[in-house]
Amino acid sequence: MKSFIRRILDIYKPFRRAMIISFVLLMVSQTLALVGPYIFGNIIDAIIGQVIFRKTLILVYIWIGVFIFNDVILNHCRERYELKNLDFEMYRHVKNETMQKITEFSVGQHRNENSGLKTSIITKGQNDINMFVQMIMFEIAPIFFRIVLTTIALFYLNVSLGGIVFVGMAIFLLSVARTNIVMGPQIKNINDLVHKDYKTRSEMISNMEIVKINAQEKYSSKECDSSYGKVCDRSRETWIRYYLAVAGGNLIVGITRFLVLFVGAYYVYQRVCSAGQLVIFLSWSGDVFGSMANIGYTQRKCLELYASVKKYFIMFDIDPDINVVPNSIRPEKFKGKIEFKNISFKYSSRKYIEDKNDFEPLKKNDLNAISDISFAIEPGQKVAFVGHSGVGKTTII
Repeated sequence: MKSFIRRILDIYKPFRRAMIISFVLLMVSQTLALVGPYIFGNIIDAIIGQVIFRKTLILVYIWIGVFIFNDVILNHCRERYELKNLDFEMYRHVKNETMQKITEFSVGQHRNENSGLKTSIITKGQNDINMFVQMIMFEIAPIFFRIVLTTIALFYLNVSLGGIVFVGMAIFLLSVARTNIVMGPQIKNINDLVHKDYKTRSEMISNMEIVKINAQEKYSSKECDSSYGKVCDRSRETWIRYYLAVAGGNLIVGITRFLVLFVGAYYVYQRVCSAGQLVIFLSWSGDVFGSMANIGYTQRKCLELYASVKKYFIMFDIDPDINVVPNSIRPEKFKGKIEFKNISFKYSSRKYIEDKNDFEPLKKNDLNAISDISFAIEPGQKVAFVGHSGVGKTTII
């Protein structure tokens, strides 16, 4: 996980300053969101206590001012800043980094038997990594900040009620952590099946001419349907288990909310706290519980994105088969003659994309792509390489 986070930080290093500014603005907005319910609760106490109407009206004006500043002005400024400096530029940066890495691969690496799988990893990964980072920055981090800030405010308002919320929140987060540990490998398996299905379909489409010549349309359709059927079966089984865990988490939230309302109402009748304070507490605790409820969907999405991005990083770690020599010498003139003298070439054993923890290591490749090839092509001469698949035509070129 540490190396994964380090890779994320390295990729988005050019946007670190903009991300910090956006995050600070978001945290200020989250803090101001607590002010509104606090003022609203005091307005209720002022009305019940028959306070002078002018003082109550001042609280109303303050509440409206905070609302306009936070929900209109501050949020507009933050969203505009993100659109200008983050949203589109982050996607552009990742696509450029991906394209730069792809151009480093050799011709053989682009034409290998896993090219369809590699295309799936690249296409999905470069989009998912941006979604993952934005979800962490604009959803996960604000949720936890809001939970921590609101819990502190709840303790300040009433220690007993704050303790109930804190215990319920802790149990809920522990259940979320356990679900992540259990579901992570299962979701990774689903992603593996999705990529294999993409590879199957892309190869079918690219070789459709051969399929039709051999009248294998029905067989091809059946094979594609069977491939995606495996994805559906595994996904259905996995997400049924996931939503069972989500139901357990929602039960924890429901019990906690009931206890808060029950104890809060008891304190009002015992004059331990006022009705306005109970309104403040219910509003703040409702915000915490709402944030906790959102964790369920966010958790599922993050698990899916994490598995996809991890595959994307594994693809990035592939070394090019042919390294470009720095400061290479370029002849000023070419005679136009191409000559091979006793040339042999062997591709190193390659295994693209797969997680090294999931597969046994490959055996050493002992087969030459071409062996002891000699020929000469004179300037202006046209030559065709003819042979069945796998004899080394592409390797020679």
